[in-house]
Amino acid sequence: MIQKYFYEVKEWIYQHRSLVLHDELDFRVDEELDIGLIKGKISFVDGSSLYISESLNLEKPSYRFHFMDAQTRAFKRWDSSPHFKKIKTFPYHFHDGEKIKPSKPKTSLEILELVKRIVLDNISKL
Repeated sequence: MIQKYFYEVKEWIYQHRSLVLHDELDFRVDEELDIGLIKGKISFVDGSSLYISESLNLEKPSYRFHFMDAQTRAFKRWDSSPHFKKIKTFPYHFHDGEKIKPSKPKTSLEILELVKRIVLDNISKL
């Protein structure tokens, strides 16, 4: 299951190579704990970057997806850090600039699709 998910993420990158400038992702499996980990950075043709840290644990998703624009400003971040206890989707939340919003758990593939729309929109404005 973990290897299949790794393949799907790698395949997404390959299929979107016209948008992906460079990727530095590391895919690891802890066989004892049966947990997969994806960590690294994807750079896009519009100058934006997505930093991924995702632990593949079926019982409790753990992740941080940090998307920055070409000027390296923190733009959007989805994470599962338990520091906003009043959010109704605790611990899952979304940073939209300075605003903190509820968010359902996310996967790398879901975030890549969201980021793809942003990158395509940025390209269309050039």
